[in-house]
Amino acid sequence: MRVLIVHNEHGHEAEHAVDAICQWLGEHNHGYVVASKHGGEVPGVARPDGTGPVGYDLAIAIGGDGTILRCANLLGFSGVPILGYDFGTLGFLTGSPGDDLIGPLVQAMAGELPVQRRTTLQIAIDYGEAAPPVHLFGLNEMAVTCGSSGKIVDFDLYIDQVHVAHLRGDGMIVSTATGSTAYSLSAGGPLVAPGHNGLIVTPLAPHTLSARAIVTGPQDVVVLKPEMSYRGVPSIYTDGVQVKNPVAPLTVRVERGPGDVILLGKDGERFFADIAGVFFNGTGRAGALGYGAGFEEGKHR
Repeated sequence: MRVLIVHNEHGHEAEHAVDAICQWLGEHNHGYVVASKHGGEVPGVARPDGTGPVGYDLAIAIGGDGTILRCANLLGFSGVPILGYDFGTLGFLTGSPGDDLIGPLVQAMAGELPVQRRTTLQIAIDYGEAAPPVHLFGLNEMAVTCGSSGKIVDFDLYIDQVHVAHLRGDGMIVSTATGSTAYSLSAGGPLVAPGHNGLIVTPLAPHTLSARAIVTGPQDVVVLKPEMSYRGVPSIYTDGVQVKNPVAPLTVRVERGPGDVILLGKDGERFFADIAGVFFNGTGRAGALGYGAGFEEGKHR
């Protein structure tokens, strides 16, 4: 079995966990690759559009939800299962608490852990004749924003080719149910259970009192036509990573991806307990440390 390991490189506990897991994998004749943010390209992973060869049977994410996101982007639509060890803060996506490293790994390889499927995003950015189109993978969200300019962005919003609204504001977020606890939540979007396969469209600081978030069905396609209120280029982000925009896009198309992200050991029934503790009662590690949904993983260490 060939294993991809992605970890939080700012946490000492996660570093020690990587060493222990790599030692066990080597002793049991399993091949592995440890992905580093600063170590150049990782062999055998998906292209930015989520497609391409993935030469792994299992992925291990050691950190928090940010580490899971990075791991998911390396795997794309491949469906390679991810075993997440919780060494972060919120732990919405990680399935193992991290106190037992080898037990869950043995169960994962034997196919004995619960499986949870998470909807992905397939994103297409069209620049017309000015630049080639860009295709991207996402697990949490895609956001079109005014960026550092601070200028208002005008949007035409289409869902399934129906013109829904013309809006002005700081931007627009299109997220999955997984991303509903991230940027979309901060913008006033709804909390959506992870089993939902549609998208959530959330205006970002809209310049109107009537704008509301929209929850779509699994087959619905969202198209944004952004236009800056001056000659500029809006910023586009996928899962928190900025897209290098050569020019202003004509359209940004977002739909459900052709493959799900597979999380191992994650109990879907824990979702409401998790959001009750983190967002409503302020309990759990995030609440105890005084951090909310926007807390950046690893800063507290």
